[in-house]
Amino acid sequence: MSEGGTGAPPQVFVVDSQASYMPSDKKSKWTQGGMKILLLLLVLCVLGLVVEGCLIYKVYQKADALSLRPLCHNSSTPSERQDGTILSQKGPKETNEIPTLGPNVHRKPFAHLQGFSDPKTWADDVVQWEKLADTEINRMKYENGRLTIEEEGIYYLYSKLEFNAAKKCDVISHSMMKKTDAYGHPFKLLKSKSNRCFHLKSPSENTSDVGEDLKNSFLGGIYHLQKGDQIYVTLSKKLNLNPGSYENFVGAFMVSQ
Repeated sequence: MSEGGTGAPPQVFVVDSQASYMPSDKKSKWTQGGMKILLLLLVLCVLGLVVEGCLIYKVYQKADALSLRPLCHNSSTPSERQDGTILSQKGPKETNEIPTLGPNVHRKPFAHLQGFSDPKTWADDVVQWEKLADTEINRMKYENGRLTIEEEGIYYLYSKLEFNAAKKCDVISHSMMKKTDAYGHPFKLLKSKSNRCFHLKSPSENTSDVGEDLKNSFLGGIYHLQKGDQIYVTLSKKLNLNPGSYENFVGAFMVSQ
């Protein structure tokens, strides 16, 4: 204390009763706002999942419809393929039957000839084919062993002959020829040449008992042919040819125009 006997004035502390409630109100407001934002985000996520599920379901429905469309397709007008072939319609009801070709369909040129006439009557070794029941010619001509092309295009040509090589050993030449107006003489397209002596008898064997030794020769290739070109088959040693309509044939068909 001082000399006057008076002490220092007492310190006064003021307590604000409202100070403890201010931070609590602010914290409560921030908490409520955050909960609202989280709830809104949760609702948006659920809504997005629902929309995504609906879209996926619709995509699967369209995929199933597209996969079943060829089996259930039914049009009031005949359908047409790229090559011009018209498919027949069975009626108004849906069907999964394979459509068949109509009687007037547009087919590419082709020919298939089987069997041959007496080789002794052939001229210039040209194989003379017979028009048997299995012979088919469409938009091509056949005369005197020659097939005449009526439409220009890419054709696959083939021929098969069967020989009996047991009777005599000979070099046999099997060729497919082409004759065109662009050249003055025919020329070979395909050729098979070999010694058809596959069965040799020893002196001790009975030469009068001659069996069969059948061998085949097959030719095939793809060529560009013009309108008017003639295709035919020639054969040397024609008497060695083994008769049979299913073993000997020639044919041609258009691959593309």
